[in-house]
Amino acid sequence: MARYTDEIPDYKIPPPTKEDWDRMARYLNKVVEIMGSQGEIARKLGISSQGVAQWDFCPPNRARQLEYLTKRKVTRYQLRPDVFGDGSDV
Repeated sequence: MARYTDEIPDYKIPPPTKEDWDRMARYLNKVVEIMGSQGEIARKLGISSQGVAQWDFCPPNRARQLEYLTKRKVTRYQLRPDVFGDGSDV
């Protein structure tokens, strides 16, 4: 019988380039602009404003939440294309 870990394919995601990181940071700044402040983002997510202030880019587990909060003005695909892809298959 195969172990559970043997049944999961080993996907390799290439690391983001400098341009990718810059683009993700710009979209995160756009989220701040839409929401009004990092403090407002923190309040809506139920986390500390210091936590949001430490983000250089959006954590993958927060990308969908920010997509919802911005009413898809900024999407998870824009915030983290290295994790969610470019959204072309949607």
